[in-house]
Amino acid sequence: MNLETANHFIKAVSIVLPKNPLHKEDRLKLCNINERKYQLLQENSGIFNHFISDNSTYASDLATQALEELFSKDILKKDEI
Repeated sequence: MNLETANHFIKAVSIVLPKNPLHKEDRLKLCNINERKYQLLQENSGIFNHFISDNSTYASDLATQALEELFSKDILKKDEI
């Protein structure tokens, strides 16, 4: 997929998620809603899974891992960023 803008384009997308899934019971407590409202939220948002990082993993760690995957598969080069 190539999406072009005036002076930029998206060459690739890489997604890295934390390893710890958030279970349904925990999601209901976190959102403070009942199961029916949660199902409506899922249907409208299209988000059906949640993952939680441990306290020593930051968004920048996940972003770095996603970039490293693109570099290792030779999809992106560091000098292209």
